[in-house]
Amino acid sequence: MESIDCVAKNASNFEHKFDKVLKKHSRCLVKDFEIIKQTILTRKEELLKESPKRNERVQLGEKYSKFIAIKSRMRISDDKDYSARVIWHLSKERKEILFIDIYLKNHQENHDIELIKKSLDTYYK
Repeated sequence: MESIDCVAKNASNFEHKFDKVLKKHSRCLVKDFEIIKQTILTRKEELLKESPKRNERVQLGEKYSKFIAIKSRMRISDDKDYSARVIWHLSKERKEILFIDIYLKNHQENHDIELIKKSLDTYYK
């Protein structure tokens, strides 16, 4: 698979969700997110291959079958009891990684499919 140089973008709701998580983990979240962001930007092709422990594809239904949304696990460095999930999408056409959602695993059981779909619809208007 050929390597694609990409830039990172945030979906419109991502900043709000990030700030919400930041309130609970202000000491380390920015640094921890930068680590996962750089990992995704540099290893995106490898991460697109599903790995049950770290990354998994989010099933969005037939209408969204051309989109690949990935849920990646992000460790919170200042608290061993918490981990976050980051939902992202690679647009090869636009050469962008779109960060869609972030949430604490202990505060939200699973990802919000409707939020992901809405973000992709807005992104591809």
